[in-house]
Amino acid sequence: MQTWLRFLIVAWLAIGSALGLARENVAVDWVLLAELPNEAQKTLVLIKNDGPFPYRRDGVVFGNYEKRLPLRQRGYYREYTVKTPGSRDRGARRIIAGRADDYYYTDDHYRSFRRIQDTPSRRQAVATAAHGASSPDVPTTTTTPTTITGPSDASRNSP
Repeated sequence: MQTWLRFLIVAWLAIGSALGLARENVAVDWVLLAELPNEAQKTLVLIKNDGPFPYRRDGVVFGNYEKRLPLRQRGYYREYTVKTPGSRDRGARRIIAGRADDYYYTDDHYRSFRRIQDTPSRRQAVATAAHGASSPDVPTTTTTPTTITGPSDASRNSP
C-alpha cells in the first residue's frame, strides 16, 4: 500500500510541475499601441508618467490569479483603468503594467490579454513584407519594405 501511495505522490508532483512550467510560457497576442482605443493610449501615457490617475484603484497590485499572463512574483503587475465611454463605473478595460515595462491590454475584464508594443520591430516589418502577413505571435502591421543595396559592380572592380 505504501508503494502505491508513494507512486501516486510522485506522479502527482511530476504532473503538477509540468503544468506549472507550461503556464510560465503563456501565449499572449500582441497589439500595436496605435491600434488601441484613444483612451487606452492616454492611460498608457499616464502610466509612463506616474499619473495623475483618475481612478482610486489605479496602480493596485494585479494578482494574475487566472494565470493568463506570464507568471511573476506577487507585486510585479499593477492594474490601471482605461476609461470606457458611456460606462457609469470603471468598465471592463484595463492596462496591466509589469515592472520591466511590459504592458498588457484587456477589454473584457481579464478574460484575454494582448501585449502592447509601441512600434513594430524590424523582425515584424520583414515578416510582413516577405509573407504579406505575420506569424501568430507577431502583430499584424502595414509596412513598406526597404531595399538594402550593396556596392555596385563598378565600385567592386575599381582599385
